[in-house]
Amino acid sequence: MKLLLIADVSGRTAHVGDEAMLEANISLFRRLLPGCEITVAVGKGYDGSRLGVEMVPRLEFSPHSEVEREKLLESLKIGSHLDHPAVIAACSCDTLIISGGGNLSRSWPQHIYERSAMAQLAASKGARIIMVGQTLGPDFCLRERELLSELLRHSIWTGLRETYSYALALELGADIGTLSYQLDDAVFLESDPLPKDVLAKLKMPRSRPWIAVTVHPIGDASVHNPVVARLASCLRSIANATAADIVFIPHVSFETQEEPLGDEAFGEALARALYSNPTLRIAPVLPAAQALWLTQQSALVISTRYHPLVFGLAGGVPAIGLWSDEYTRRKIQGALIHASRPEEALELQDALAGRLVTKALDLWHTRSALKDELQARITTWREDEKERMTRLGECLKCLPN
Repeated sequence: MKLLLIADVSGRTAHVGDEAMLEANISLFRRLLPGCEITVAVGKGYDGSRLGVEMVPRLEFSPHSEVEREKLLESLKIGSHLDHPAVIAACSCDTLIISGGGNLSRSWPQHIYERSAMAQLAASKGARIIMVGQTLGPDFCLRERELLSELLRHSIWTGLRETYSYALALELGADIGTLSYQLDDAVFLESDPLPKDVLAKLKMPRSRPWIAVTVHPIGDASVHNPVVARLASCLRSIANATAADIVFIPHVSFETQEEPLGDEAFGEALARALYSNPTLRIAPVLPAAQALWLTQQSALVISTRYHPLVFGLAGGVPAIGLWSDEYTRRKIQGALIHASRPEEALELQDALAGRLVTKALDLWHTRSALKDELQARITTWREDEKERMTRLGECLKCLPN
């Protein structure tokens, strides 16, 4: 069987979470369909040779111009761009798989158009459409809702990571029989220990527990940014009260300085604001499996990003998620709800006003019992995942070879 996966990876941006979902899904479908041929549509410059799959450049819709997006979509309908590698792959696959991600939202309209176009191309040639690990919304314009509704109706299997997304899919007209409420795709990604030279360079603490922190750039990477100043103050209070080291684990970086700030720049601003009290160790942006391993060595995770929470919880590590808008609230609460810990999702400004310190110390002092609780939850997750794989496998076996 020939599978085509669409994933949000590119050479321009290193994004640990997107790469983790892709790697996990390649592994998943290889287990379900031994011997299948896998092609992945990726962004320019992405080197996925180590994954052992064929790579093709994805269709690039404009992120800024609806007129240009509509023009490209219409041209595809009348048979243009037949020589584009992504079009060839879509028209020759047996199954199109839209890999996990939180990008089916008004914030990234180009992805809605791309997924819709690829699904229409594949379906026109008799291929089936499968979606896994999705977050939907919360916001769309009328046209985006129309395209997403059509995409959901094409899909014979749609995996959704949050109850919010599940409800929205039903609102958009999805058949409930095609929906699957699931964990994030990367929960069961196999970890890979950090090389000894990287560990040595980080000077990781060996004799005491430490806290993993991931924060995306929120404003300027400057000590004059009130978010930086207040977060540094909170981390200092937590470190002093727990005698724990703090390690910053960035998840996103960009290829050129002309791009937006990466996480490392914000981590460096935090380090300056801390004035070595405590010293903030900053890891490089790591391959997904190594970032997973490192996160799971911590005793507590604090993050504004989604996948550090997924990584931590999957290893039985208590986690606090900080959200700043409705989109991040839904994703972060969604991850924590799977662990029955929605109360660990804090609104950012509220957290920086004192709740983060209180919550972190509470989790720190009960972390042993929480780890046992999370390990029991992970056992349930594994049982649920086996059931999901069985049902997804049965769905795939019904497809033409």
